[in-house]
Amino acid sequence: CQACLQLAPDYKKVATNLKGIAPIGVVDCTDVRSVRTCRSFGAHSFPKILVFKPGGRVNPYTGGALKSFEEYKGKLTAASLTAAVTNQLTDQHIVRLTNDSVHGNFMGQDPRLSKVLLFTDQNGSTVLYKALSLAYLGRLLFATVQPGNSQLEEQYGVTQHPKLLVVTPDGTQHQYTGPLQAGQLKEFLDNYASKQLLTPVSNSSKGSDGPSEVVIHNLTASDLLDVDRDEDIWLVAFYAAADDNACASQLWELSKLCDDVQAIVNYGQLNAAKAGLSDKTLRKLGVHASALRADGCELQLVLLTHGRYKASTAGYVR
Repeated sequence: CQACLQLAPDYKKVATNLKGIAPIGVVDCTDVRSVRTCRSFGAHSFPKILVFKPGGRVNPYTGGALKSFEEYKGKLTAASLTAAVTNQLTDQHIVRLTNDSVHGNFMGQDPRLSKVLLFTDQNGSTVLYKALSLAYLGRLLFATVQPGNSQLEEQYGVTQHPKLLVVTPDGTQHQYTGPLQAGQLKEFLDNYASKQLLTPVSNSSKGSDGPSEVVIHNLTASDLLDVDRDEDIWLVAFYAAADDNACASQLWELSKLCDDVQAIVNYGQLNAAKAGLSDKTLRKLGVHASALRADGCELQLVLLTHGRYKASTAGYVR
């Protein structure tokens, strides 16, 4: 794959830039050991880049991680790829200590967990701090102290920024004195993080022949051609909405259904409104077009039976 070879230097830069912040992986789909993985993620043309969102759920049957993702279709440069990953990081698990009341509430949270406080002269959270708050979710609690909070600075003996410290459950303070780099910070935080995860994600007990993770593919109109050529069975949910968030609850119920069924078939979801599919095309796929127009969030599930070129064999079953 010539495009893959051209991408390699930039991809290595991304891995270097995000070391300790986000794992960057490569799957060689020419390797027979990777065929199952490539097929499950719909990798038929290359390079195919998937960006997985932070967090996720645990499959109660397999113990595998269920993570949502989206295919990257931007520029194949180190800067653009790095931005695509870091834009997924959120500061929703970082508390901004703006006053004594917020500080008191934060320190009163889960008494089993140590609290991490970052005194900074910036108004927002850095990419690194966001990544740490996600990496230690359920094991540490994170907060920032914004510029000008002299009372908290005096209370914790902070005289310069940035300054990071950990307050353990017994009230002891531990100041970090090293560089604000991912590797060194993780070594420091590991000393105070809870050893027990609230929602552990572990797949170590499963062998390579065990059930694979459930993946629901966000399909486009062009993806349907690949699905049609795929010999495997597909179950595709069709909906129609200008904004995907409008059908969020229905799609969430779909994901729970797929969890229960497990990865015995391939799963996909397609927003017919965004894909621009005509009524004629929808009918060929087994979709009730008028019902979809009447209620775009009432998911229509279509089973694409085993074998290639499903359309020519009337292989779409609603």
